[in-house]
Amino acid sequence: MEDLDVESVRDEILRQTGLLEPSFERAFDRFTQLATKILQVPVALVSLIDHKRQFFKSQCGLPKPWSDLRQTPLTHSFCQYVVERKEALIVEDARLDPVLCDNLAIPELGVIAYAGIPILAEEGVYLGSFCAIDSKPKAWSDDDIGILRDLATAVESEIKLRLELYRRTEAENAYKALSQNLEEEVRKRTQEISDALDSSRSLKQRFRILIERVPQAVAMMDREMRYLAYSRRWIEDYRLPADIDLVGKCHYDIFPGVPERWKEHHRRVLNGESLKNDEDFFTRDNGEEEWVRWELVPWTSQGEVGGLIMITEVLTERRKEQARTLLQFDKLE
Repeated sequence: MEDLDVESVRDEILRQTGLLEPSFERAFDRFTQLATKILQVPVALVSLIDHKRQFFKSQCGLPKPWSDLRQTPLTHSFCQYVVERKEALIVEDARLDPVLCDNLAIPELGVIAYAGIPILAEEGVYLGSFCAIDSKPKAWSDDDIGILRDLATAVESEIKLRLELYRRTEAENAYKALSQNLEEEVRKRTQEISDALDSSRSLKQRFRILIERVPQAVAMMDREMRYLAYSRRWIEDYRLPADIDLVGKCHYDIFPGVPERWKEHHRRVLNGESLKNDEDFFTRDNGEEEWVRWELVPWTSQGEVGGLIMITEVLTERRKEQARTLLQFDKLE
């Protein structure tokens, strides 16, 4: 059982940060959407635990009615054990787990495979779990867990920033009641705002670094097809200069030869569709023909499509190898 003092501190932090308010927030939604795409799972959650329920500050892929309710009682929660144990919970098949096998999340939410990383607010106080869920058994790799830990750390940074801002505001209000030196108060307030903005910029930078480390060729763009983040593999696969900075640049300016059929795919995804093709081709500027597998998905914020995510894999070398193998078989015959 969790210590009651820790539970009351957690509840107070949730109140101070406003994390239990039902509004959708892009700051968290982008992490859950990214987790489902990179890990190839149907559901990812930022789940927060209080004394009687788990609340989903962000969810991607959760079935109705839970996606609308955005909460469940603790009888339907695996994340409570992440908070209680203060460590990651990795389960390949919950139906075989002696602690989880009777949990109502299995029949009612379809939770079979689960990987949850604790979200730490401050020393000894865990608020919930950043988790990925599959509706079938899944053997989680070390890379999967590493990606989840990175995403959970990014969520923690956002929460800690909010908590720091709340406490600074409270301290400022108390100071106002006592201070007679308005000039000093203004100076402190200006410095605090500057520090908060620096922290926000640092969080965005960590998000871009996380995308860079993804092993696939991944790019995230806004509605104007301007780059927000991209992986190193994206630069390598499409033979772009190693020192190029794509952030803020339009995809069509970087690749002016994008065919009209692909632009139509982009427009459809920006209208809310998800598209994929296991084998497609394009022609490079030097005339080389490349084969590629691609997937396009919209990312959303507050219920609106904010842009799209491209995930691609160049297949040309694999096709060449297959052709060489077939040629060898023909010679043997």
